Amino acid sequence: MGQVQQTYALPLDDVIQVLGASAVTGVYQVQADVPAGLLPSAARRGHHFLAEVVIQAGQPVSCVIREQGSNTTVLEGAKAFETVRSRVQLVWKVRPIDAPTAPAYPARSGWSTHPPMKRERTAEHIRQIADRKQRMVWLLIDGQRTVDDLAALLQMAPDDVREVLEVLATQGLLAPEP
Repeated sequence: MGQVQQTYALPLDDVIQVLGASAVTGVYQVQADVPAGLLPSAARRGHHFLAEVVIQAGQPVSCVIREQGSNTTVLEGAKAFETVRSRVQLVWKVRPIDAPTAPAYPARSGWSTHPPMKRERTAEHIRQIADRKQRMVWLLIDGQRTVDDLAALLQMAPDDVREVLEVLATQGLLAPEP
């Protein structure tokens, strides 16, 4: 597929399956225009929406639905994914995005003893963090706070914080272990 954008008129589940079966593994940004009628009643008619999913190794990593123009987030995470995953009327545009593969970062248990550190990134890379929970964790990472500290600040379970850190590390947004 190279750096060429591909278009699929398939349900998102099928697009993910195609990307997972592809000989070219990597990270993909998958986008589709979403009619207001597919969204919960809070969405206003006449407005245009865009669904954006990041897929890595054949698995969805994040999903967000934004209002086009204002870039206001309408839905994100699992709720956004469930809204668009089986819709046959959506046309998905797929393009590979640059993300480092398998960053050298400590395993789950290592995050308790080695606090995560952010990698310096541009605004474009930070926009990869579509999920609200992931953004909240990323914003609180300061190189001093451990998983337990982050969990306490965010009132989350430490295992949930570790899962978010794994996603952020996979996206190349965390620095390698010092």
